[in-house]
Amino acid sequence: MRLLVGFTCIVMAVGCSDDSKVRHLPDAPPPPDADVDASTFGPVSLTILEGTTPRVGIRVIFQNADSTVVADTTTGTDGKASAMMMPGGYVTAIDPLPIPQGIATSDLRTFAGVKPGDQLRLFAQPLAQSMITVNVVLPIENNSTEYRVSTNCSLYFPISTGGSAAQPMATMQLFGCGPTSNLLVEALDANFNPVSAIYKQNVALTDNATLDLTADTYTATPDVTFSYANVPADLTGLFINGVRATSLGKIYEINGTTSATAGAAAFTTKIPAISNASAVTSTTFAGQQFTQHMITEWGPAGSSYTLDATGLFLPSFDAAPAFDVASHSATWTASGGSVQPDFVQVAATITREVPLQSWRWTLAAPGATQAVFPVLPSASPFNPVVGDIVGLGVSTGKVPGGYDAVRADILAIPALQEIAIGASGKASFAFFVEVGFLKPPGPTSALRGFTRRTR
Repeated sequence: MRLLVGFTCIVMAVGCSDDSKVRHLPDAPPPPDADVDASTFGPVSLTILEGTTPRVGIRVIFQNADSTVVADTTTGTDGKASAMMMPGGYVTAIDPLPIPQGIATSDLRTFAGVKPGDQLRLFAQPLAQSMITVNVVLPIENNSTEYRVSTNCSLYFPISTGGSAAQPMATMQLFGCGPTSNLLVEALDANFNPVSAIYKQNVALTDNATLDLTADTYTATPDVTFSYANVPADLTGLFINGVRATSLGKIYEINGTTSATAGAAAFTTKIPAISNASAVTSTTFAGQQFTQHMITEWGPAGSSYTLDATGLFLPSFDAAPAFDVASHSATWTASGGSVQPDFVQVAATITREVPLQSWRWTLAAPGATQAVFPVLPSASPFNPVVGDIVGLGVSTGKVPGGYDAVRADILAIPALQEIAIGASGKASFAFFVEVGFLKPPGPTSALRGFTRRTR
């Protein structure tokens, strides 16, 4: 099994330090050892990494399904904490990774429904990354005075010749790049639409290097059409995100919109031909009151994309989800749909006025219409109490292999739908949204709606 993150590469995957970058994810965990009976008792581990650096001393709480504590421990020098567990329990990490400024004062992440043999992971790129400066000199393309350059660590660096026929050149500052990158150069027309492109693989990147491409030749950029059939009548707005990625990560991304009429829709754009690229297409379907649906498909890049939406949609949210302090659970109702979710992700933002504090608690669990949070040890300040203000974001998903296939990494990705398994396949997602609130399309955005703030 392989995973895709940042909607960039498929399972060859990569991880992003920001929305334009992607990182290689580690291979998915191996199945439980043959001598581990997953129906009874066995080892469960959580490894936490920032880049390649283990996060040491992070508090990790292992609990049974009834919240009794199995182990309350910290990660070791390898960034790992482990315990022997029964199936169905919880693993919670408290402040596992640096928190971006302004998000919350604390960050909790809980894996629910864990099984013996699970090797769970949390990881992120370091907030501070090394920078290199690279000079680039491009060949002149007739009738183009605007160009853009993309690498696997930075998309769409603009280069303008100021309306003249001067040699296009620029100095780029790149963050978090590896020693090599793929390189995509696009020549644009007067409306900034792609006309032609140069694509080079495995280009060496060193600080203060000059990349002279003046001997290379541009190739015309072809049209690619995205076609849809059997779209439900109440889902009339389509938001399309298309990514091209290679083994080094994402190298191209487009966003577009179209409307469905009588269940059919189409959108045409220009996408450069990229050797050995995989394609990830994520389509958001809008039109319902409380729900946006998303279908993600991945596989080898082709000259067109066609999706038959028959039988792909999950149940829609009927109303805003609610949090019950007594049962420590988020609940909601959902109806319709052709398939049922394999898992749910609930993002709770909790604010307490006395003493003033706020924290974010994200939980992944098997699919249902309820997600029960563990009750942390009694000394913990993070258990919600009456009077706390709780905002809920709820998302459901169905993927090949189900929750078992994604549980290990599901809380490490920046957005739930940024999951792909195997060389090709489809996944379905449903996101709760407030009335009148439209989530931005595309997998590089964290798509989560929040309920009204109620006590």
